[in-house]
Amino acid sequence: MQDFDKALEQFIEGCQKTFDESHPAVLAAMVEVKLVIRNRNAKYIAIDRVETNKESKKVVTASVHCFVAAKDGHTKGLGSFKQGDVLKAAGFKAPAKGARGNIFDEHKGLGRMGRFGPGYNN
Repeated sequence: MQDFDKALEQFIEGCQKTFDESHPAVLAAMVEVKLVIRNRNAKYIAIDRVETNKESKKVVTASVHCFVAAKDGHTKGLGSFKQGDVLKAAGFKAPAKGARGNIFDEHKGLGRMGRFGPGYNN
């Protein structure tokens, strides 16, 4: 299996590219957007979208982009998940149930990734 940290780095780079390509030029001229790891705990890794004003260098807003499962596991709220599963945010601290891809799959976890994070499950 591919190295987790390398796959995670490639996933974040892919998410950043997806966001950059869909970010309106008017906003891109005023605001810099970076995807960063906020929290890395035993179960999952929080990836935030941080928007900074280019002129003042102050953070305008920060929100959860997605979560990635750090290892195989099971919780009452999420059910079972596998290392590398891409999870939509249910809130600032926890992911929603159901994987939206995996950083080790053929799409490197980006198959259902949009500008503001992974898509909904049907």
